[in-house]
Amino acid sequence: MRKPQSHVKPTSHPTKPRPPTKSGSRAPKKPSLDETEMVCNCISFITNVTQRRHHRQFLDTERGVLGLASAGAEFATFTLAQISATTPEILSSLRGLGTVSRLVFDSFCRQLEAGAAKTIIGTALGNAKSLQKVKFNYTEIKEELARTIADGLASSKVSSVCLSDCGFRPNPQIIFSALSHLEWLKSLRLEKVMISDSDLSLLSKTLPTLQSLKLRVVMCRPNLGVLVGSMFANSRGCALLRLDVRSVELGDEGAAALAGGLIKCFPHGTNSVLQSLDLRICSIHEAGGMKVAELVATCPRLERIDISRNQIGERAGEALGKALHSVGVRLKYLDVSGCDLGRLGVAAVCRSLSKSTTSLMLNLAANATQKQSHKPALSTLLSNKSESRLSLILASFWLDNNEVTALSHALAKSRTLYSLKLKQNPLLAAGVRTLIGALPRTLQSLCLCGCEIGNEGAREVSALVRRGKLRLVNLCVKRNGIGPTGVAEIAGAVGGSKEIRKLSLAENAAGREGAEEIANRLIRPAGKLEVLDIRRMGMNAGVTTIANAIAGRAKGCSLRKIRVYELLYGEKFTAVKARVAPEGLNVSIFDYF
Repeated sequence: MRKPQSHVKPTSHPTKPRPPTKSGSRAPKKPSLDETEMVCNCISFITNVTQRRHHRQFLDTERGVLGLASAGAEFATFTLAQISATTPEILSSLRGLGTVSRLVFDSFCRQLEAGAAKTIIGTALGNAKSLQKVKFNYTEIKEELARTIADGLASSKVSSVCLSDCGFRPNPQIIFSALSHLEWLKSLRLEKVMISDSDLSLLSKTLPTLQSLKLRVVMCRPNLGVLVGSMFANSRGCALLRLDVRSVELGDEGAAALAGGLIKCFPHGTNSVLQSLDLRICSIHEAGGMKVAELVATCPRLERIDISRNQIGERAGEALGKALHSVGVRLKYLDVSGCDLGRLGVAAVCRSLSKSTTSLMLNLAANATQKQSHKPALSTLLSNKSESRLSLILASFWLDNNEVTALSHALAKSRTLYSLKLKQNPLLAAGVRTLIGALPRTLQSLCLCGCEIGNEGAREVSALVRRGKLRLVNLCVKRNGIGPTGVAEIAGAVGGSKEIRKLSLAENAAGREGAEEIANRLIRPAGKLEVLDIRRMGMNAGVTTIANAIAGRAKGCSLRKIRVYELLYGEKFTAVKARVAPEGLNVSIFDYF
């Protein structure tokens, strides 16, 4: 289910035109929105009849935005959403539209007649100045409208186009033909659309200038990877920096064809400019993984690689590790979680990245079995003596007390470990005790989500925070079976810390005692904490204590976001959220961000 749209009502008003000077008349300066008030980069308005009838503020927002648009205000993003009818106010504002960097058409043509949609889109594209990005989301594009869009794009210098969940009647060839002639096009994103080989042949003409290509959940017959690989192999030039085909059913055949096409397009040592490769959730196995490893070896400028949740296996993992020798120094992000790399694959990857000189985020989650030990591989990785920063994710890595003990010496000697996530590892209290004694002083973020540490482990974590030997900024002990006593101890320790800015206690049993300690120690003006997650903590009657603390201490409080989800007390927190919003405190009452 899609989330309801946020509607931003501008709080600043355009300045009045200055009177003519004595030396002569001067045209009034066009008003612009203060950049400090455009943090979300979005101004939108609604003309849905039902919403207009029942919610007066939507009509006020619409009039305010239309007035600013008619006066030539500058917008970072101008969104036309759920338009149900063409009105004189809309057309007038679009004809006077000033500088707009990004136009978004969201859920646009579902309720409009074809002629009205054609008029609005044509007017918006024709009058927006300095337009760089255009996005069509949940929009039905028929032939006449497609020609209008093509003409509008042709007359502009648009550098980025996104077509997300759009229905083309009868096909998208008119749009793709227009895209193929855009000499300024740098970025193209297609999501949840149906394309054919003829469409891709048109897109191949954009490769000499295209820098970013994203094909997400694109439906295509035959295999998309085969067609895209052929498109790259036959191209006469390519400037592609970022390729994203996540969640596309490539399989081994498509992955091999795609990698082969890119290898021909990027001969090693000449024009291999690819910097980002995203192949997550593409149903790639060993054969396709071997070809992807070959591609990685020919792209020495890669900075970001994501092939997570593809079961490429140990052999392909070992080949990938060897291929990383050519990019290991530059690499900033590598996600191979859920790839079944095994002991040899993990060892090869760690060995290649042990000499990295840049800040690196490495995700090795779900690549170990209960019988395998990865102590040598991780020891090699953690032995890096450069000044780089390492963020390491070892979620679901079968790390128990014995494994942590084996790794303790490597952890203690690490000079680069900045963030460590051990989510879903059965550490228990004994494992946490061993881990805490080995954590390096460079560590600033620690995640122990789902590690079954209980109250005893919570006491160990509290003691670590109180000692202050580590400059922890982020601490997560979510879903650990911690009771009221353990919650109270962690709240007391974090409340007295001068370093921790973000804390997650979610899904632990706080009870009334824990709720009172949270309210007294964490929700207070003198604290340093900025983000607090206390969802699903079974506080019962303690919910009132939390709500009163939020409402009464919001002014001057260091907290900027509190996540609280208690199903039976939604109305109470809804009222509190509205009350503290002017103080800059965001109370999230949902079970998601």
